[in-house]
Amino acid sequence: MTGEERSIRKSEAPVTVGGLAADLRALGVREGRVLLVHTSVSALGWVCGSVQAVALALRDAVGAAGTLVVPTHTNGNSDPAEWANPPVPEAWWPVIRAEMPAYDPAVTPSQLGALTNVIRTWPGALRSEHPQYSFAALGPLAAEITAGHELTSGFGERSPLARVHDLDGDVLLLGVGHDSNTSMHLAEYRVARPGRAVSGAAVARPGGREWVTWEDVVPEEGDFGTIGEAFDAAAAKYSLDRHLNMKGSFRKPELAQVNTVEVVDPSTIKLILKTPFSPLLAQLTDRAGMMVSPKAAEATGDKFGLKPVCAGPYKFVERVQQDRIVVEKFADYWNKDQVFVDKITYLPIVDATVRLANLRSGGLDMMERVLATDIKTVRDDSRLKLSKAVSIGWFGLLVNVDNGPKANNPLGKDARVRQAFDLAIDREALNQVVFNGEFVPGNQWVNPQNFYYQSKFPVPKRDLAKAKALLKEAGVSARVPIDFMVSNTPETRAVAEVVQSMVAEAGFDLRIRVTEVATALKQAEDGEFQLYMNTWSGRIDPDGNSVIYQMCGAPQNMGKYCSKEVDSLHQEARAVTDPAARKAIYEKLAAKFLADGWILYLYHPQYLIAHTNRLEGFKPMPDGLLRVTGVKLK
Repeated sequence: MTGEERSIRKSEAPVTVGGLAADLRALGVREGRVLLVHTSVSALGWVCGSVQAVALALRDAVGAAGTLVVPTHTNGNSDPAEWANPPVPEAWWPVIRAEMPAYDPAVTPSQLGALTNVIRTWPGALRSEHPQYSFAALGPLAAEITAGHELTSGFGERSPLARVHDLDGDVLLLGVGHDSNTSMHLAEYRVARPGRAVSGAAVARPGGREWVTWEDVVPEEGDFGTIGEAFDAAAAKYSLDRHLNMKGSFRKPELAQVNTVEVVDPSTIKLILKTPFSPLLAQLTDRAGMMVSPKAAEATGDKFGLKPVCAGPYKFVERVQQDRIVVEKFADYWNKDQVFVDKITYLPIVDATVRLANLRSGGLDMMERVLATDIKTVRDDSRLKLSKAVSIGWFGLLVNVDNGPKANNPLGKDARVRQAFDLAIDREALNQVVFNGEFVPGNQWVNPQNFYYQSKFPVPKRDLAKAKALLKEAGVSARVPIDFMVSNTPETRAVAEVVQSMVAEAGFDLRIRVTEVATALKQAEDGEFQLYMNTWSGRIDPDGNSVIYQMCGAPQNMGKYCSKEVDSLHQEARAVTDPAARKAIYEKLAAKFLADGWILYLYHPQYLIAHTNRLEGFKPMPDGLLRVTGVKLK
C-alpha cells in the first residue's frame, strides 16, 4: 500500500486549503504573527493539493502581515567522520570533503521534507547562510530573521531561532511531536551546556568553494519529546492518580479523601472526594500537588527519581550519587523571566564545618543548616549573609510501641513511662546548650506561634520528682535501658547526649547508637529500634504534620501506634472547614495523643541558611525548601 493510499483510507474527507486554514485559526494561529512551523504533511490525511495546499493554508492563517519560518537543514553537508546512519568508509572521507557541493541558500535542497522546500523557494522567501542548520522565512520579517546566521551559532543567539524568540514568535507542531521541535535547541545555548564539538561543511566563498570547520554546541534532541510533553489536565490527573495508587506512596495519606480525579477539559480537572476534606488545598500546594511527566514516569518506572521530569523553573541534568545533583534553567518555564540563575549544583557536604569553610572560601554560594554555634562566625564575615525562618515542622523522639520484639520494654508498653521520660527533659536548657537559644522549644506537632497550637497543653517544665513518681506507679523499680538510634550529624549527636544526661537522672540509661540517615530510616521501618530521634520538615496545614505519623498504618508510623479514637478525631478534623471548629477538635486530639502517643515532640528548628552577599533576592521559607525564583547572583 502506498503512502497516498494510506492517507486516503484514514481520511473521512479531503483536507483543503480553506478547511486547514480554519483549523489553524481554531488552534490559535493568529494573523500578523511570526510562526515557526514543523510539520508532517502525511500525518494530516489526504490533502487536496499536497504540500502546496498546506503552504497556502499557513500563509492564509498568518496573513500578509505574518511571517512563516521553517527549518531547512542540510545535515548531509557535514564531516563524513561524524556520519553513523549509515557510516561511510574512512577512505572516502577526503574525497567527500573535497567534492561535497558548497551550500547555496537558493539551490541546496532542505532535507526536512517537501513543505520546507516549497516555503524556501516561494517568491520573496529568504534563507539563512548556515550550511547545516539554515532556516527559511517568508513574510515582512524574513530579512530580520534570516540575517547574520553565524557558523558558531547553529541554534544560538546569532541564529534565526533567537530572532523568532526575540520577536515573541509561536511554534506550530503539525503532525509531529516535540521531538521535532527545533526551537528547544536555543535552550542548549542559554544554559551553560558543556557539550561542544568541531563540525565541518562545504561553503561558497568569494574565491570559490571551501571546506571549513568550526566549533559549536552539540545539539541533542533525545529528551525533547519528554520536555515538551503537554502539562494539561490529563497530565495533572496522571500525577494525582500516581500519588494515590503507587506502591509505597507517601502522598497517599495526604490525598486519602480523594476518590477520583476527572478531566473536565484540557485545562481543568475535577476532584471527587469521599468526604469533605479541609486540608485539600494545603496538600495540593505542597508535595502532593507536584506534577510529573506521565511519559517520563511510565518510561522509567521505579527509577523515575534518578532522572525526574516535572514542571518547574529548572530541569534535571544529572545526579552523581554522594557527589552532586545538577539542574539547569528551563527555558519554557511559565515564570522564566523571574529565574536569573542558569545552573545550580547541589553538593552533599555532611560536615557543617566543611560546608561553612567552603562558603567562606568561595567554593559555595549558599549553604543550608548552619550550626547555631556558627552563627557568630557568619555574622562577623562581611562577605556573608544569614537568613532565618522558624520551621513549620518538628523534631522529636519516636518510641517503638508495637513494631516487633524491640517494642517489648517499659518505654514501649506503658504510656506512664513515656510521660516520665518526657518530664525528665528540660527543653529550654536543651535549646540553650545545643542551639544557642535559636530554636523554639515545643511539645506538639505545630509550633507555639501556630494558630492550631493547643495552649491548654503548654511545653512541660522539667519535673524529676513527678517523673520518678510515674515510674513507680508503672511498677518500674530498676533502671530502664533503652537502645537510642540517632542519625550521624553533629547537632543530632549533641541533642542525644544532652537528652541522655537529663533522663539518666530519672532512671533511664540511653545507649546511643549513631547510624547513617538512610540506614536509620530503614531500621526504623523494620522495627529495629526502641527510641529513634527524627525530624519532620512540616506542612502548612496541621493535618500534614500529624496524620502521616499518628494514624493507624500511616506511612511514617514506624512505631505502629494505633488508636481508633485518634483516627476518628483526625477524620472529624478533616471534614470541618471552620478554623475554630477544627482547633477545638485538635484540642481533643492533643489530649489523647500527648498522653499516650508514641512521639515526644522536643522543638521546632530554625532554618539557618548562609550565603554570599553577591546573592540577592533570597527569602527563606518555613518549610525549609529553597525557592530560587527571583534570586540573582551578582
